[in-house]
This record gives sequence, structure tokens and C-alpha cells, in this order.
Amino acid sequence: MGTFPIPKSFGVSRNELIVKVRQIIDAKKGDRHPDTSELEQECDQLVYKLYQLTYGEVKAINLEFELTEQEYTAIKIE
Repeated sequence: MGTFPIPKSFGVSRNELIVKVRQIIDAKKGDRHPDTSELEQECDQLVYKLYQLTYGEVKAINLEFELTEQEYTAIKIE
């Protein structure tokens, strides 16, 4: 699949996302079935914010989204 570009305008959170993705990849190298669900959820949340999705839009595309609207709104990206 290659690399997927992350906009530079994503700022500091860009590095945070890259680190999380690398952690997921590393975990999957050492174990065929690691539990990376928490890291994956954190990545999802950053991507939702990157694309400025509203809480309603997130709930429409991710039926298992567990955050409340207040918790989602509190997530800030730099």
C-alpha cells in the first residue's frame, strides 16, 4: 500500500499519529494477534479530528464509537 501522506498542517498531532501507527505495526510484527484496539481507536479519533468530522458524522460511520459528544469535542489537535 505504501505510505499515506499526513498533511503538514496537522501539526504536532501528525507526529503523535505516526508514533501510534508505528506502535501498532511493531506490535503486529511480534505477535500475530496483538490487542492494539486502544491505539487504533486513538488513531481513529485523530483522523476524525483531522478531517473535522462532527460527532454525528463520526457516529454515522463508526457505530461502535464509545466517546460521548462532550469527550469527542474536548479532543484538540495541533
